[in-house]
Amino acid sequence: MKLLICDDDISTIDVLQSQIDCQELGIRKILRAYNGEVAMEMIARELPELILCDIEMPKNTGLEVLRFIYNEELPCELSFITSFESFEFAKEAIRYGASRYLTKPLDFGEVHEALSDMIRSFRKKQHSESTADQDLVLNSSFREIRDGYFGSDREKIDSFLQRNNVKFRSDSRWHVISALADTQEAVRSGWEREVLDFSLGRTFEENLTGRIGNAYTLLEPRERFEKLNCFVSDSEKTMTELVGICQELAATCRDFFGVCPVFMLRESLPLYELSAYHIEASRELYAMRMHPGLVFRYGDFREEGNDIPKLDEDLLTRALRDRLRSRFVTAVREYGERITFERRHGERMLRLSLLQLTEVCRSFLSDNKIPASRLVEDPKALEACRKAEESVGDLVECAGVLYDLTIALLEDSAHNMDTVLIVKDFIQKHYREDLSRDQLAEIVYVTPNYLSKLFREKIGMNMREYVNLLRISEAKRLLLSTDENISDIASNLGYNNISYFSTVFRKISGLSPAEWRNQK
Repeated sequence: MKLLICDDDISTIDVLQSQIDCQELGIRKILRAYNGEVAMEMIARELPELILCDIEMPKNTGLEVLRFIYNEELPCELSFITSFESFEFAKEAIRYGASRYLTKPLDFGEVHEALSDMIRSFRKKQHSESTADQDLVLNSSFREIRDGYFGSDREKIDSFLQRNNVKFRSDSRWHVISALADTQEAVRSGWEREVLDFSLGRTFEENLTGRIGNAYTLLEPRERFEKLNCFVSDSEKTMTELVGICQELAATCRDFFGVCPVFMLRESLPLYELSAYHIEASRELYAMRMHPGLVFRYGDFREEGNDIPKLDEDLLTRALRDRLRSRFVTAVREYGERITFERRHGERMLRLSLLQLTEVCRSFLSDNKIPASRLVEDPKALEACRKAEESVGDLVECAGVLYDLTIALLEDSAHNMDTVLIVKDFIQKHYREDLSRDQLAEIVYVTPNYLSKLFREKIGMNMREYVNLLRISEAKRLLLSTDENISDIASNLGYNNISYFSTVFRKISGLSPAEWRNQK
C-alpha cells in the first residue's frame, strides 16, 4: 500500500514518516506533499490507498482535497490531522467520507490505530466490490437459466456456467421459493417503489439464504404485484426449515413493509429443469394471490381445489378475542372430524389447515401490536406445528398450544405496558431530578436493560430522551412566563451544564433558548 502525507509543515511530515512502522502496516511507499494542489496531482497520478492530510494548507485546503477524492470516486482512505477542532468542519469531513479526525500534537499510538482502521476499511470496501460483482454474475446466471435461454440442455448450461466462473453445474439441486406480494398499499403509504423493491429483495436473500446481497434472489417488479424467486441449495436447508422461515418472513414483510406475500415452495430440482418448472409455477403462484400470508408447497393449491373445506377463521378470531379456549379448540376438533369423515385430500388438508390456524394467531397478535415472530420462536409451538401434519389429534393439540401461547403473549404485552406506564408516570413527577436507569428499574422490579428495551418499544424513544422532552417543554413555558435567566432555568430543570442544556434545547425545538424566548 502507498501512504500520502500532506502538510505544509515539513517537520510534521518528517516526524510522521520516522514514527510510522511501515513493515507492520504493510505500507511499501510514503509520498509527501506540501500543499493541496500538489496533493491532488499526486493522488491522481499515484492513487495512494491511504492519506493523512492537514486542513489549512496553501492553494487548496484539506477539505478541497477530500472533495476531489469524493467527486472523482477514487479508492482512498483519508484521515485529517489538524491543530484545531471544528464541529462544522467535522460534519463536512464526515459527509465526504473522511475516516478519522486527528488533532495536533499527534499521539503516535492514535496515528497507528487510525492507519490500521483505514487499511481494514479499504480492504473491506475492495472485498465488497468484488462480492458485488460476483453477486451480479450469479444473479444473471439464475435469471438466464430460469428464463429458458438454454432450455433444458445440460451441456449448454454447463458451458455457460463455466464461462462465468460459477462453481455449481446444471445437475446441482435447488429449492425454489416463489413469492407474490401486493405492494399497492405500501406505495400509497409512502414507500418509494425502487426502495421497496430493493429492500424486499435484500430481506428475502438474507432470511432464506443467510447471505447479504442479491445473488440468489430474482425480482420482477410490476405495477402492483412484486414477484420474487429465491434459490436455496438443498444441502443447506430442508423444506421444513424453509416453511418456517417463510412464515416468519411473511410476518416481517407485513409488520415492516406493509406488504403480505404469499409463498410457494418447490422441493429441490436440478437446475436444468428450472425453466420448464418456472412456466407452470408462475401460473400457480398467480392463482394464490388472494391468499396473502400463507405458505404453500408446489401442487398444494389448484383453482379446482376451492371446494376444500376451510377453518372458520372469524370464529377462531372471536374465540381469541373473548378468551374462549374451549370454543377455539372445539372448532378445530369439529373441523378435523369433518375432513376425517369426508376422507379427502389427506396430508394436504392437514397442512393447509395448519397454515390457516397459524395465520389466525399471527394476525391476532399483529393486530394487537405484538410481534408475530414471537409465536414461531417458541419451542413448544414449533414442535406442535411439526407434529400437527401427522394426524387430526395432533392438529387439535397444536390448536391448544397456539391458543395458550397467543393469549400468554397478549397478557405479557399488557403487563409490559403497565410497567412502562408506571415508569412513565414516575418520570413525569420527578423529571427535574437526576434519574438513572437503575433507579427506574428498581421501581418496577426488572433489569435496567430490559426496561430500556421495553420503554423504547412502547414509547418510541429511550428514557433519557423522554426526560429531556419533559424538561425542554417546561423550559419553554418558563422562558415565556418568567424573566428568570436561562442558566437558572437550566439548573432548576436538572441541567448542571448550560452548554449541554442549550444543545438539547436546540435539538428538540430547532432554536437556542434565547432565540426561542425572543421569537415568542
